[in-house]
Amino acid sequence: MDFVLLPVLEELVFLFSLRGWKLNMIQKIKAWAQEAPHRQALVIDDKSYTYCDLLRMMNQIRLDSKSSDVCFIVEHRPLEQLMTFLVAVSLGIKPVICHPNLSPEIQQALASEASASDLRLEADFGILTSGTSGKPKILWRTISSWVDFFAEQNRIFHMDQKTSLFLKGNFSFSGNLNMALAVLYEGGQLIISDKPSPRSWVQLCQTCQVSHLYLLPSLLQVLASHLNSRELDLSYIISSSQTLPVPLIRDLYDRQPTCDIIVFYGASELSFISWCKGREILDNPNLVGRAFKNVQIKLKNNKIYVTTPYAAVGVRCPYTVEDYGHFSKAGLILEGRPSDWANYAGTKLHLPTIRQKLLSCSFVIDAFCLKLSSHLAGDEVHAFLVLKDSISLSEAKKSIASVLLATEQPKYWHTIDAIPLMDSSKVDVQQLKKLCQKRTH
Repeated sequence: MDFVLLPVLEELVFLFSLRGWKLNMIQKIKAWAQEAPHRQALVIDDKSYTYCDLLRMMNQIRLDSKSSDVCFIVEHRPLEQLMTFLVAVSLGIKPVICHPNLSPEIQQALASEASASDLRLEADFGILTSGTSGKPKILWRTISSWVDFFAEQNRIFHMDQKTSLFLKGNFSFSGNLNMALAVLYEGGQLIISDKPSPRSWVQLCQTCQVSHLYLLPSLLQVLASHLNSRELDLSYIISSSQTLPVPLIRDLYDRQPTCDIIVFYGASELSFISWCKGREILDNPNLVGRAFKNVQIKLKNNKIYVTTPYAAVGVRCPYTVEDYGHFSKAGLILEGRPSDWANYAGTKLHLPTIRQKLLSCSFVIDAFCLKLSSHLAGDEVHAFLVLKDSISLSEAKKSIASVLLATEQPKYWHTIDAIPLMDSSKVDVQQLKKLCQKRTH
């Protein structure tokens, strides 16, 4: 069966209403286009688009699906990704935006898995996991699992029609896609850059008078040194993927003193779980705060289990992503996953804590700790340091000795120009493992 986009917008909107969306994305975009036809909805580097432009572009897209109700979007440009996604959902086709550089072999394997999955029958779209440990997998979602949470989400993040939100990265990653849809739902402005230079991001944010910044901790670490309140005056910095290192939070507040930092803890399977303010983390390292509305968090032997109405299709709550933590007066303290702990010569080491201590050193631009198993002594810790040009590794190690306990000292040290990141903006652990095989100090 061939699927094509209906030429008349009213028919498209009617299709949406049949799918049971309360005030679905297309209806909201149409409403904003009618209320403020020349309001900017999207800026991608030097190109801008109004809400009317978005409707026009969606009405020009044609989709074909002859053998499956699943549509894999292989386009890497964010505009085409977003438009195709919205059109596909409107037509009852279940879109899955592919990660950049996803091999044809993996795409084919995912397509086979998708066609065989009964979960897709209950879903409106699919998202890919980051694939940190190997091949990504598809998580199926209903639109309502996101849209029904937008009111609470946008309240916590202070997003409305006056919001101008900057994000970096691909829409194949659920955090970016969710935030983009949430901003457009409110009638706000979405700012995106495809350029690799953090300096260019700041210039774009300045030009567009960005109020909100959404980046994962790894990209915030890269961007921090370029933030200057004289050039850019942010209202909110939003970050996710567990928690932010305390040294990074202090640096961000120093550079953006009037800005409020909001950190949320979530998972692709569960969506939003908990949140807190950056200043709360300063007094409570690794804090991820309090549960969002209608979300319940329970601990069993310190393993975190979540019950939420916003989970992916087929996820049975209470559900765990294998994170551990404990409750304090301030809220949930994240201890991380077993992979965050190293056991060396009978001593347990918390790698995120060691990283935070390394980042507290003024001469360290960025850092990451990795464990590799050794048959002799258990886990051996490798430290990767991005250092300022004014200091050598030997000088850095002497100063670090006063920051780390003797038992926390990594066995191997590596200097590196930048911590490698995957397309998801998460640390490329596999690339670091390859570097471990090279000369160590």
